[in-house]
Amino acid sequence: MADLIYEVHNHLARITLNRPKQLNCFSEEMIRLWTEALEDVRDNDDVYALLLSGNGKAFCAGGDVKAMAAGDGFFESHEDISSTALARKNSLWKGIQRIPLLLEEIDKPVVAKIHGAAVGAGLDMALMCDVRIAGE
Repeated sequence: MADLIYEVHNHLARITLNRPKQLNCFSEEMIRLWTEALEDVRDNDDVYALLLSGNGKAFCAGGDVKAMAAGDGFFESHEDISSTALARKNSLWKGIQRIPLLLEEIDKPVVAKIHGAAVGAGLDMALMCDVRIAGE
């Protein structure tokens, strides 16, 4: 099961975060897939709008703290990111920090459908959207 589902139908792109057991916390795979999907939305003239949502009981609870503590998640790198502050910054810049930058580059309406938790980086991503619709 993919950590993120991306589909386009009738000119509407949908990105669905798909780690419901982890409250849709970011994984390395999710970050990669999200970046690829946002690049497609930005560059695809057949896409008129984007809807972001999360499967399960949360929109996105941000970074996967358990994975980060284990050295995985979006801190995972093939480089030694702990060697310098610059190495860590560059690792984040090439990964999770690309997502809000890409959201800003999209010239189409971006709507976040928020239910449950939107915490940390998950809240940041929701706030980057043009419209946010929230419910319990």
